[in-house]
Amino acid sequence: MSVATYTVQATLRLRTEEAAGRVEPLLATRVGRIRWALSHLAFAWGGTALILAVAGAGAGLAYGAATHDVGGQMARLVVAALVLVFAILPRVGATPDAARAPEPAVPVPA
Repeated sequence: MSVATYTVQATLRLRTEEAAGRVEPLLATRVGRIRWALSHLAFAWGGTALILAVAGAGAGLAYGAATHDVGGQMARLVVAALVLVFAILPRVGATPDAARAPEPAVPVPA
């Protein structure tokens, strides 16, 4: 749950910076809007994966110490935790597919 909260907050940082007026001076340079947005989304994706990997490593270390198989359990639980990345990112719209323009629900006459 806290990982999803981080992902939402990191994604909403885009809107916060734009509303505060800090984006216009940056976009006046050679940085484009898409490149700027992707740099923020990269932190959302990478941070989510990092938090999940650390949580999986901690769980693997604890469970591995209890079962006397730290190496095997840590690797297994890190992979199991990283699978959750694909469950969290689409929930907040932080996927490359979400960058597409939405298609209208009804046909728009030309």
